[in-house]
Amino acid sequence: MIIIIIENPNIVIKTYLAYKEANKMSSRKIIGIRIEFHKPQIESSRDDPAALFRLTYELLCREKIPKELPSGSEGLELAESFADFFTAKVEKIYDTIKKETAIRKVSSTKVPDEW
Repeated sequence: MIIIIIENPNIVIKTYLAYKEANKMSSRKIIGIRIEFHKPQIESSRDDPAALFRLTYELLCREKIPKELPSGSEGLELAESFADFFTAKVEKIYDTIKKETAIRKVSSTKVPDEW
């Protein structure tokens, strides 16, 4: 165990507050520099929503967006696979709601005193 004895706690508090203020100022400067750096890229993409979307994804460090549909897939095949996925998702949500409703009905049913 390390014990630190502070003779004047006011100095520690002043140092901490100075650090916090310097940290805040440097963060603001970094944000300002980032804004100035990315501003021309954003402004050049203003009229092209797809380019602006790609730029946003890149700036957020997300994965690259595929520019085309997956190879070997027909449009109808993709639509059907999405429909299957969506239908399964809706059925799963429906079943979950149905189970929760059944549980609430059972737990809210009072047992008669005669039993």
